[in-house]
Formats: sequence, structure tokens, C-alpha cells
Amino acid sequence: MRLKTLLMKVKNRLKKRQNEDRVSKTRPQENIQEKEETHIEWIFFMKDFLEKNNHIISNGLDERVVERRNGRKYSMSEHLKGLIGALLTNQRPWVGIQPHLAKIDIIFYDYDVEKVKSTPGAYFTRELRAIKCGNRNIKSQMNNLSANISMMEKIEEEFGSMDEFVTSAPATEIVKMMSDYNSEYKFKNIGVALAWEYLKNIGIDGAKPDVHLYRFFGGDRMGNKNRIPATAQEVYDTVSALSKKSGLSMGMIDSLVWHYCADGFGMICAAVPQCNRCVIESYCKKGLIKQVSHV
Repeated sequence: MRLKTLLMKVKNRLKKRQNEDRVSKTRPQENIQEKEETHIEWIFFMKDFLEKNNHIISNGLDERVVERRNGRKYSMSEHLKGLIGALLTNQRPWVGIQPHLAKIDIIFYDYDVEKVKSTPGAYFTRELRAIKCGNRNIKSQMNNLSANISMMEKIEEEFGSMDEFVTSAPATEIVKMMSDYNSEYKFKNIGVALAWEYLKNIGIDGAKPDVHLYRFFGGDRMGNKNRIPATAQEVYDTVSALSKKSGLSMGMIDSLVWHYCADGFGMICAAVPQCNRCVIESYCKKGLIKQVSHV
């Protein structure tokens, strides 16, 4: 009986929201805009929470997006650094990589392309493991690094530069070209998530679809009509819409959500959500159900 009552309360609350949305469509345009702004204010609540509690680290991604928009071009060496940085994030928390960035620069000869290409992958694997910056695929990644540099050189010959390549089509298309096995520009050890990470490292705005974003933007949490969990395309579309409405870059929104969920940082919207600590609970479907259950 109690469960039946709870479900009825949830239904009534959701129905009320739907009615509010229908009413808003009949209002003047300025009121519709006001409604939309209310729907995205949670991103700023989350940002304030992370900054006040030192749960977010600056990774320079937002600055790189701004620099690229202002005309910055990236060299082949910088593209190599971006690619290696993406590979190192594979299936491991960034918090373990961050303190060793200066050592990583030295290991890779400050990203001297020819020197990195001519060095056996076993050397990089050994040195990265020595500073605990390896991952499950590190041996394969480093053994294939020379082949990936050859791919970059092929692209440079065809497009003029790696920068011309990554800006030659929408970012979603570049990701597909780098990660699709049927693509002539497929990079070894690079899937959709790592392709996005690489592009973000060189100032291309976007959102890397990972387990945190899939879960956070799922239809049972912060995703509107998304699947549970959300798909990569749904994550991209949701973050893109939020970016346009909020004025924040997609990379910034990606970073905020990631830090809000990840171990060692916010650790709030994880696999087992800490709704009692959540500052945006009233905007979340899980939070709504919990609120109603306590009425």
C-alpha cells in the first residue's frame, strides 16, 4: 500500500511539471527564455560547490578552447602531447596522472616527434610504470605509438597539418575518423572516448563520453528522455545544448560533471549516488523520487 501511495505521489509530481512546461509554451518569448534559464541553473550550483570545496582541478582545457577560438594553432609536437595525454587517461583516474606531468614530459623527450618515433615502446612502458602512470593497455599503446605517429605524418601530408585535419569537419566526424575501424585514418588504441580526450587536449570543444557522463545524463538522473545510461550521442547532444544555454564551453561542463562524480573529487553522483550531499538534488529525477518518498 505504501509503495502504491509513493508511486502515485511521484506520478502527480511529474504530471505537475509537465503541466508547467505546457503552460510555459503559451507564455511570451521572454518568459520561455526565463524558464530555460531556470532549467540550467543547476550547472552553476554544481560549479560553486566544487570550487568552494576544492573538488576541481584546473586542467587548462577551457583556456585551450578560448585560445583556439582566438586563432591559436597547434604544432605537430603539441598534437603528439595531446595524443599521449589522451592515451594515459585510458581506464584510470586522472588524479594519479596529474602529479607526474612534468616527469611524463621528460620521458617523452618534451614530445620531440622524431625521437619519440624512433624509441622502442618498451622504454616508455617501463618508465611510465615506474612512476605508476600505466594502465591496462599501456604496453600495446606504447608499442603502437610509432605507428600512430606515422598516421599523423600521413595526415599532415594529405591535409597540410594535423591542425588542418582536426578542423576540417565537425568534431563528431573527426572522432569517427580516428576511432572507426573502417576509417583510413583509424588510430591504434583510440576509441571514441580517447579521440574526444585528444581533441579536447588541443583546444577542440567537446565532451568525452565516459562512465560518469553516461550515468549522470541518464534518463533516471539528469537526462531528459535519454536512455539509462545515456548513449554517447545523447551525452554529446545534452552537453551541447547546455553549453549554448549556459555560455560555458562543452569542455567545462564535461569537467564539472566529471569532477562532481569521480573518486577523489566530488564523489557525489557515482554508481551509488550520495543524494544527501547533492546540491542539485531538486533538479534530478532520483532526487525528486527521494523527496516525494519522504513527504
